[in-house]
Amino acid sequence: MSRRPQTPLQFKALALVLGLGLAALCVEIGLRLHFHRLPSLAALDGSGLELPPSDPSLPACANTLEWASTPRVRTLPGALPPLRVWFAGDSTTAAVGVRDEESWWLLLSQALGGGRAVEASNLAVPGADTCAILQQLNRRKAQAPPPDLVLVGVFADDLNAHLLLSVQARPVLLPQAAPPWLRPLVMRSYAANYLWLGIEPRRESIRERGLDPRALTEFRAATGQMVEWSAEVGARLYFVLMAPSGLRDCPERPRPDHECLRLAQDLDRMAEVLHQDGRAVLDLRPWFRETAVPLLPNDLALVAEGRLEIPLHVAAEGQAPLASEVLRLIREQPGPAGQDSPR
Repeated sequence: MSRRPQTPLQFKALALVLGLGLAALCVEIGLRLHFHRLPSLAALDGSGLELPPSDPSLPACANTLEWASTPRVRTLPGALPPLRVWFAGDSTTAAVGVRDEESWWLLLSQALGGGRAVEASNLAVPGADTCAILQQLNRRKAQAPPPDLVLVGVFADDLNAHLLLSVQARPVLLPQAAPPWLRPLVMRSYAANYLWLGIEPRRESIRERGLDPRALTEFRAATGQMVEWSAEVGARLYFVLMAPSGLRDCPERPRPDHECLRLAQDLDRMAEVLHQDGRAVLDLRPWFRETAVPLLPNDLALVAEGRLEIPLHVAAEGQAPLASEVLRLIREQPGPAGQDSPR
C-alpha cells in the first residue's frame, strides 16, 4: 500500500499565512463597509463634533488635537447696543442634557443684560480641555464681533491628557494620541482600530490615570494666552471653577484611585495656578460642596451601570440656582482690568 506524498511544512505554513491574510482582508473590507470612519471615532457621527488639526497660531497647544463644533448663539431682546457674552468650556459649561432656555449660561446672560439686549454665544464642547477652550475662543474671534464679557469654564479633568473621551455615553479614542509604535496601525487599519477600541477603554478604566507632567505648564500657558486675547479685544475675562455636580456626596476619605479624589486634586492645582497668576476666578467649589445640586438623570444612570463614579452635570432644576451663584460671584469682585463688574 503506497503512502500519499506529504505536503512540505513550508507549504502548510504558507497556506496558513495566506488564509489568515485573506480572513484579515475580509474583516478589513467588512469594517470599512460598515463604518463611515475609523471605528474609534464612529461615536462622532451625528454628534456635531469633529477633530480638526491643531491651530498653529496657538503655541501653548501646538501638539494637541481638539474638538470643534458650531457655537450656539442666542439673542435676547432689549436696548441696543447688545451686551456680547461668550462662554467657553466643556460639557459642564455647555449644560449638556438641558434645553438652552433652562441653561445656567442663558439665564445668567439675561440677568447680566438688565434690560439691555444680549447676544450670548456658547462655544463649549464635551471633552474640551484648556487647549480646546483656547482654540474655541480663537476661532470665534475670527468669525464674530468681539465680546464684552468672557466666562471660561474650568473643569476638574482639564489637566489630564485625553486619550479616551465619551460622546453621548459612547467611547471615542483618538488615534493620534495612541503610543507612537501603535499609531500608524490604528490610524490606517480599521481592523486594528476596532480591536484597539475593544481593549483600550477597559485598560483606561482599570489603570490609575496620572497627571501629565506637562499639564500644569500647558494650563498656565493657555490661560495666559486667554488673558492676552481678552485684553486685545477689550473683554472682561473670568475663569469659572466648575465642580462635579455630585461633589457633595463624595466620601470623606475616598480611596486613592477614586474619581472624587482625583478631580478634587486637579481643581486645587488649577485654582492655585490661577490665583498665583492673578487671574479673575469665580470659584464654584464651595457652592457645589454645600448645595444639594439636582443631578442629571443620564449621569445617575451611568453611575448605576458603573460607567461613572460620580455625577458630573447639573439637571435642569439646578440651572437657575447655578446662574444666580455665578452672578453673585461676578458682582462681588471688580473686573480683571480694574473695571467694574457687570451689574
